[in-house]
Amino acid sequence: MTITAGPLTDFIARVEKVDAERRVWLLLDILGRETRISADAEALR
Repeated sequence: MTITAGPLTDFIARVEKVDAERRVWLLLDILGRETRISADAEALR
């Protein structure tokens, strides 16, 4: 998925899971380290 809003716009991340409130948990590679972030589904493509 590609992040389309916020400070991480245009970063590519792997979806880890989607929770009941429609928050999407992503795994993002930053400087060779996998970081877990959450985002609104509307901010992803």
